[in-house]
Amino acid sequence: MARTYDVVLDLAVRPASNEIAVASADGLIRIVNTETLAEVRTIASHADWVTAIAWSDDGTRLASGSRDKSSKVFDGNTGEMIATYPGHAAAVRGVAFLADGKQVLSTGTDKKLHRWEVEGAKKVLEIPFGGEVYKIARGDTFVFVPSADNQLRRITLADNKVTNTLAGYQDWVLSTALHAANNRVAGGSMNGEVRLWNAADGTLIRNWIAKP
Repeated sequence: MARTYDVVLDLAVRPASNEIAVASADGLIRIVNTETLAEVRTIASHADWVTAIAWSDDGTRLASGSRDKSSKVFDGNTGEMIATYPGHAAAVRGVAFLADGKQVLSTGTDKKLHRWEVEGAKKVLEIPFGGEVYKIARGDTFVFVPSADNQLRRITLADNKVTNTLAGYQDWVLSTALHAANNRVAGGSMNGEVRLWNAADGTLIRNWIAKP
């Protein structure tokens, strides 16, 4: 049976399962069984567009970001809200769990990357950027963060330092995808360009225009 949703803004596959989380502009998060297309549960907690979602590595928790200026964490099995982080005071664009599931990274239109603890929703630190910050791609010990200042940055999680700045884009970098096994990271910009980089040393492998 086909499902009809409002504008879908992000998707996240639940690890080791046949479920996917769907974030949409109606303010809802839907957990859907990918085999039957049945909605397992619906989470209605945000007051505006849900712009970003991410599962913890063990699939027990789900993080979200919204245009309502909050980031939240939910129990993956019940949908019960565990934490609400209000620290951005602006629309949230990206979320990611750290490997242990105890901390979350979130980004937004406040031009910052926030790192915060799920327990108590307490801010650990923030890193400023030169433009709005978007969807996060996380490796085991680092993250790649795209920004509207036309750059993609690699940040190590041990010391929260920028270790590589991948430049050369002519427009806002809005998206990124990491293939950890092949040590590759891609970043896509508003003008349709995709750049593929070596994730370890930041050398450019190739670039192309993906739009027609």
